[in-house]
Amino acid sequence: MTAASPSIDAVQPPQTAHNPGSIGRAFGAAWRGLVGVLFCLNPLTSVAVLGWLMRTMRREAAIAMVKRTVGLRRRAVLERLSANPPLAGLAKPPNWFSSGPQGDGSRLQRLFGGLRKNVELGFATIASLCVAVVPFGLLLLLGWWAGWDNSFNKGYEQAWVGPLIAWIGIFLALAALSYLPMGLAHQASEGRLRAFFDIKQVRALTGYAGWRYVGLALLYLVCAVPIFALRGMPVFIENIYPGFAGLDAEGLVQFENRYRLLAAIYVFAAVVFLRKQAARIYAGAMLRALSAGEGWARGTFASRLLSDLAVAPSKAPVRTPGRFKRFLLGAARVMLWFGVIVLIVVGQFLNHSWVFWVSYPLIALPWLP
Repeated sequence: MTAASPSIDAVQPPQTAHNPGSIGRAFGAAWRGLVGVLFCLNPLTSVAVLGWLMRTMRREAAIAMVKRTVGLRRRAVLERLSANPPLAGLAKPPNWFSSGPQGDGSRLQRLFGGLRKNVELGFATIASLCVAVVPFGLLLLLGWWAGWDNSFNKGYEQAWVGPLIAWIGIFLALAALSYLPMGLAHQASEGRLRAFFDIKQVRALTGYAGWRYVGLALLYLVCAVPIFALRGMPVFIENIYPGFAGLDAEGLVQFENRYRLLAAIYVFAAVVFLRKQAARIYAGAMLRALSAGEGWARGTFASRLLSDLAVAPSKAPVRTPGRFKRFLLGAARVMLWFGVIVLIVVGQFLNHSWVFWVSYPLIALPWLP
């Protein structure tokens, strides 16, 4: 705890009559959304989106932890964070380009320090995603290739190879996807790549999250349906847009640009929503772990955050799920994630893309091939 930290009672909710920054906040949100959508149009710039999302998740987890611990409204929590110099950076959304007024170094570093941070965290996130996503993605890709290769070459004796490889990939995907959202939230909160591989801690947090984590899998399934529709749209475009066949070259380019922009808008909105939900669920799970007295939870970002703010987690007893409940939770998550995988595979039948096997926009790069 820091002696200079102001007490919670000293933080008053902001007066509604004195809110000169509301227009500025709205403009800032619109600007962040516009840049995010534009960055989602290209696979290279989408790397920066991954890093920006990790910074957003860390901020959202911190806000959720303070809200649940001290019972303040979001705006009051932001005031609380702003009043504490080491945590003041969490009070404002992360920038796309600049490092903010508190940035150090040359003018160039201050102008593009935020972009550098986003790219660095983006590549760190890609490293985690490569370990979690690429193995099962490559197995699904290989199973697809083996299945079609046998079909064209009449290799009936080897017809079992493609489905077997694909099913191995599916089982691996179910395990990886059940772990991925909580693992990324833990990595974002701790601010280090190795945190993603804290398997014991992440599994414990999954248990503390309970049905909320199942709800997150359901949200991923719901958000995957429009991706499926966007991928299948080109196949049925003449039925959806009767005048499509009569478009000239310029009209086709304009139509393609509108389609790509629509896809980028949805992808960015969906990944921001899903990552924020994951961060909030992670925050609740981490607070329950601290209340339960988990030794590994000491020294984490959550523990340091509450210590810096001179608050303590609830001492209410925490009931850990039993073996049967853990089975139900795991089975529910598996069924929902299996639904996401089904949408990916069926979508490949409608509109195949080799890249799509290892880069699904809601899971890996926020970019629709």
